[in-house]
Amino acid sequence: MLVYRKTEGSDTLAVDLQDHTSRPQKTAFYVRKLVLKANREAVPENICPKTISYPLTRLASLLNFQTIGDIRSMPKMPSKNQLFCYSKLLGVLILVLSIGFFWCSSEALSEENLTLELTQKAAEHGDVEAQFNLGSMYYYGDGVLVNKTKAAELFQKAADQGYAEAQHSLGLMYFNGEVVLVDQGKAAELFQKAADQGNAKAQYSLGLMYFNGEGVLVDQRKATEWFQKAADQGDAMAQYNLGVMYSYGDGLLVDQRKAAELFQKAADQGHAKAQYNLGLMYINGEGVLVDQRKAAEWFQKAADQGHAKAQYSLGLMYTNGDGVLVDQRKAAEWFQKAADQGHAMAQYSLGLMYFNGDGVLVDQRKAAELFQNAADQGYAMAQYNFG
Repeated sequence: MLVYRKTEGSDTLAVDLQDHTSRPQKTAFYVRKLVLKANREAVPENICPKTISYPLTRLASLLNFQTIGDIRSMPKMPSKNQLFCYSKLLGVLILVLSIGFFWCSSEALSEENLTLELTQKAAEHGDVEAQFNLGSMYYYGDGVLVNKTKAAELFQKAADQGYAEAQHSLGLMYFNGEVVLVDQGKAAELFQKAADQGNAKAQYSLGLMYFNGEGVLVDQRKATEWFQKAADQGDAMAQYNLGVMYSYGDGLLVDQRKAAELFQKAADQGHAKAQYNLGLMYINGEGVLVDQRKAAEWFQKAADQGHAKAQYSLGLMYTNGDGVLVDQRKAAEWFQKAADQGHAMAQYSLGLMYFNGDGVLVDQRKAAELFQNAADQGYAMAQYNFG
């Protein structure tokens, strides 16, 4: 019997800074801001359009070409002299546009170099925002070679001045042991400092530390409090984890309606696990009214992001005609995607399709391989059929 599964559990702390730290600011506004800090003249805006338009206007006047309006009113058969002039103008225009494009590219590169230079100078003078941004540039390799040792040093300097984002970023480096020794206690301290300043990502990370007992003693109540603070600020991961706690009753009373609300908020932001869990709640009528069509929509969104359980569930819906029209071919496609990620039930389900020729051509060898793969993972039905 093919069945849908229970909602998925909570996240673990991310293994790097991706999606947890702000990328360095490299906009023209930031460049001008740094210039003003260094008491230098501001970088002018819209340089490239002026660079191109002025030479064209000047060349046209020097060569005494006609205006666009005049050209449109010219005879259909221009003279040889006019054709020569037009071809000359076209050549000049192409040359000028090529030079302008090269100049703009060079200007963009020089502006990036200026950003780096000014950021470095501001950081050396103790500017906390510049220290954090420069640290992020070294961490990600934006405009510089990746150097996580320098990134950690700059995050430390900014963190010592109380900059919340730097405290959180440095905390993640201590948690993951990136160019520093793993120190979950130190990570928790840094998360706490940033969280106390209202940093949503730090509040989420601190909540996970209390939930899992990493660097601090397990405390479901504190975990709930910090998840709630981050969720109130719109942090999708906090909303998802808090939804899991309400769904399972971890540290608080079970409340499927509240869980569904939180999964909805995270799902709307593209959180794949929340999308999958919300689909399950619509299938089972937990916290929401049963709605197989909506379930299929949320499974589809999560499946499109590569979520194996959602891919398997979507395959089931196409197999059974739940919320969608029965389509064995699509069912086989989604089972295949989940099976490729090692999902045992998808491997078994796909094996049955190859065995019976549902949505695919009969292939006993493939069926046997898939049953074997599922059986090797301890899936009882596959062990029974393969045995």
